[in-house]
Amino acid sequence: MAGSGVSVSLVTFNAAADVVACLEALAAQTLRPLCVRVFDNASTDGTAEVVAAHFPEVRLYESPLNRGYAAAQNRGAALAHADGAQYVLFLTPDVVLAPDHLERLVGALDADPGAASAGGKLLRPDGRTLDGAGIVASRARHFRDRGQGELDSGQYDDPGASAPFAPCGAAVLHRLEALADVAVGEEVLDESFFAYKEDVDLAWRLRLRGWRLLHVPGATARHRRAAPYASSAPGRRRSLAELRRARRALSPVVRRLSARNQLLVLLKNEHVRVLVSADALRIVGRQLALLGWALVFEPATLVGCLGFLRRLPGALRRRWRFRRKVGHAVSRGWFR
Repeated sequence: MAGSGVSVSLVTFNAAADVVACLEALAAQTLRPLCVRVFDNASTDGTAEVVAAHFPEVRLYESPLNRGYAAAQNRGAALAHADGAQYVLFLTPDVVLAPDHLERLVGALDADPGAASAGGKLLRPDGRTLDGAGIVASRARHFRDRGQGELDSGQYDDPGASAPFAPCGAAVLHRLEALADVAVGEEVLDESFFAYKEDVDLAWRLRLRGWRLLHVPGATARHRRAAPYASSAPGRRRSLAELRRARRALSPVVRRLSARNQLLVLLKNEHVRVLVSADALRIVGRQLALLGWALVFEPATLVGCLGFLRRLPGALRRRWRFRRKVGHAVSRGWFR
């Protein structure tokens, strides 16, 4: 099926091992996109060469510098708008979409004009284990992939009753009108984040402007993370040893960026009234616990806090320039 009104924006960095399967899955979609673009962030493993050799129909943009995931996707959104597309799919190369993935997401957004974004259900490569059914947020502002590591038995397949806080940014379809509504200057994704948690920041801003975010469990994909967290049985707390193993599986760069960007997300989006709510103690307590963990086990992660301080003025400017429509009474229901 052609004429989908969808432009695809795929950002790569040293993804030669994944990009072929990702692009082949895009080529097999029942709803063909108007355009597929690959933005390569200075890969050194031949990713761009693989794309050029095997997918001549794909528009390839090679950057001499790695400017980050957010900057590349902002360029993809701008070019999608120039295409006259209605939607843009933000995609990472470690995702292999089921053939009807795009068709299901487009159908969901077409049916709900008040929805900004739609994401599906991500499975690990075995096809049975959940990688995530959207991102959920706790009252302590802990953002995590829902169901990660659980066997998929349809436990998150009710798209309404179990709507998450945000779709996972690895594969999410956005309405371009909504992205324009929340852009700050020319930026849809905050480029100061570089990568990680930019999907949470965008989802929060969309919610603050009154847009809905959809979970479409029938749109499935397989997601091969480089270092997924070790999982435990639902309802069981992980031991200290399990937590340390899970953290060590992540690169120091990921840990630093995640710590820094968590603070930026809170500063940019949290409602002032939360300071006098019960959630304030939860938020502060969690951040102090994370700081203590870093002091004891991950001193290098503290560099992320210094990065936050350097970006503090820019984050405040972005907050002041953003005009929210939704107040605290509504937004507090997003955190459980």
